[in-house]
Amino acid sequence: MKIVLAAFTSAVVFTASAAQAERLPVYELGIGPGAIYQNYYLGTKDTRSFAFPAIVPIYRGETFKSDEEGARAQLFKDDKYKLDLSVDFNLAIDSEDIRLREGMPDIDSVLQIGPSLQITLDKNADREWRIRLPLRFGSTIGSDFETAGFTFSPDITYLRDLHFAGSPWRLGLSAGPQLGTSDYHAVYYGVDEAFVTADREAYDPDGGLTGYRFLATFTSKTPKRITSWFLRYENLSGAAIEDSPLVEQSDGWTVGFIYSVLLFKSKKLVEVE
Repeated sequence: MKIVLAAFTSAVVFTASAAQAERLPVYELGIGPGAIYQNYYLGTKDTRSFAFPAIVPIYRGETFKSDEEGARAQLFKDDKYKLDLSVDFNLAIDSEDIRLREGMPDIDSVLQIGPSLQITLDKNADREWRIRLPLRFGSTIGSDFETAGFTFSPDITYLRDLHFAGSPWRLGLSAGPQLGTSDYHAVYYGVDEAFVTADREAYDPDGGLTGYRFLATFTSKTPKRITSWFLRYENLSGAAIEDSPLVEQSDGWTVGFIYSVLLFKSKKLVEVE
């Protein structure tokens, strides 16, 4: 089995409110433990769970940023709209761990990059409603580099700042559809003629709806540490790939946490809103 090395940015981390401007370090680096449980991909019953070093790099540059909203280049921002060039990453999958993929090639990691437009619908001192519209191009990375098509994952997000057990916490709830091109769906759900068996027919997926996603996060950030719990539920009922021979159930779960101690930070501060 391949060894999975995970370096988590704080993409799943909704930190304490910055509704009012505050001065924070230009960079911080957190290190600690993390763990995750998930279906290998949406549609399979096979699951994996593992611990990993939770490495959380935070950088608050003028253009390039890595923070609670992920790693990105900020192209434009005003009070209502924000346009970023952002990235996403899907872990590699060993086909030997998945019954329905027996005898098929492994799935390489997929790196995705593209523009993301964020629209703030409502915001006050302790809560916020926003819409995100990320469009990303994907490429497999590993044994080779091949196009992995495009994805479009619009969502609506609700953020609420709370105080719990003497610490600041932020609750994040988001939901939305996931859409992909035929090339993206082929990475996970396609079956070439060479891998047809008595129980697995050839399948060339169409583009369209991949499924629906709901994400909940509960995160606390203090000057010394970051703690984050996250839960993701996905469902592919009515999706374009629902009839793939590599699909055996309609939903899937991801549950995990990270605890990261902020060991390094810059003396230089920048104003963050």
